[in-house]
Amino acid sequence: MRPRSLLAAFVVLAVVGLLLREDPRRLGATSFGQVPSGQGALFELWQALGLFVPRSYEPPELLPVGHSIWWIEPSGLCDAPASGPEDDAAADSGPGAGAGLAAFVEAGGTAVILLAAGLTLFGAPGREPAPTPCPGLAGLALPARDLEGRPDAVVESEEAAEGEDGVAWPAVEEDVVQTVEGDLLPAPRQLEMPRLVSFAEAGGWRVRARVEGRPLVLERSLGQGRLVVGSDASFTRNRWLGAADAAPLVMDLVRAYGIEGLDERAHGLRFPARDLPAVLAGSAAMPVFAGVVLLGALVFWRGTARPAPIPEPPDAGAPTLDEFVDSLAGLYGRSRDHPRLAERYREVSLARLRRKRGLPADTSGSAVLERLRRQGRLDAAALAELAGPASASSAAELRRRFARFDALVEEGGR
Repeated sequence: MRPRSLLAAFVVLAVVGLLLREDPRRLGATSFGQVPSGQGALFELWQALGLFVPRSYEPPELLPVGHSIWWIEPSGLCDAPASGPEDDAAADSGPGAGAGLAAFVEAGGTAVILLAAGLTLFGAPGREPAPTPCPGLAGLALPARDLEGRPDAVVESEEAAEGEDGVAWPAVEEDVVQTVEGDLLPAPRQLEMPRLVSFAEAGGWRVRARVEGRPLVLERSLGQGRLVVGSDASFTRNRWLGAADAAPLVMDLVRAYGIEGLDERAHGLRFPARDLPAVLAGSAAMPVFAGVVLLGALVFWRGTARPAPIPEPPDAGAPTLDEFVDSLAGLYGRSRDHPRLAERYREVSLARLRRKRGLPADTSGSAVLERLRRQGRLDAAALAELAGPASASSAAELRRRFARFDALVEEGGR
């Protein structure tokens, strides 16, 4: 195979591999996630219901004024503890995350923040550490979350099982039926999942929803906007969204607060437009793009598969009459039909005499010979030889006959 063909095959394989590449975001706890801890099913539910919620990758201070933006299990959005070093999540989010959130809400925005109840790890399916502390949001102190009835992942117990990493994980919790009610719900909702983490108290916040009588969703005004905080976002995960009333509970929150954007920046995602495969995979233009790529590959492949053209020899100019006659004689000579060739050359010689004498093309051979006889151009023997028929028994005799006819044409044409 030629190098150009190898290059074409490599390009085709590279394009196909790019388009079929697995999106790593499918394995994360985001709205792209297809794993149990992700919210991909929730995002698809919103699209199916016609909400068409856009994903947001902007910092809080750059969000549109007056919009309702959701954060589901964000990292680094909580305020740092009053004392001690900041946690890694806050450091990763960069300085000013809490101030940016406060500026967005004070300008009239609605921030709906559903906190993570713990991080599900692949090495310990079904077992989760204790919720990450969140002392405050947007400069407002947040009530502590109540872990009563939920095993603590830090303290070992008889139910705990130590994993390969040496961390003590609590036993897998069984699903329990829980009732969520409050003034933002049109009716109580039943959830069937591990016990939800709740707030220990409301403090100065307004309780909008409770789970088994414990605060689950808190709300507080800040400037011209509202800050809404849920103590546990587990019911939005793929793992439990389809069970009992988890999906209706999410839609109750949408009806109460609206949704005009879902933040993904707090999950570490940046600049989605630069991820060409993901953009194309989710675009309606994907079939057209794939067809164009395939057509271009086929055209390029066909062009490289064609053999190289054979260069034409240089033009030596038109052949002379002698060269033409010689080549024709050689061709006829290979036929071995000497009598027929001699007769044919006699006819050609008469035609040449007709042209040399300026006679019409339809003048018969006998008329040409008669005119030559009257003008005394040729003697009787020469005229008889041209009158025919001509014959030859060998190639040598044929060449002598050709030479004789050529001499008669030159003599009679003067």
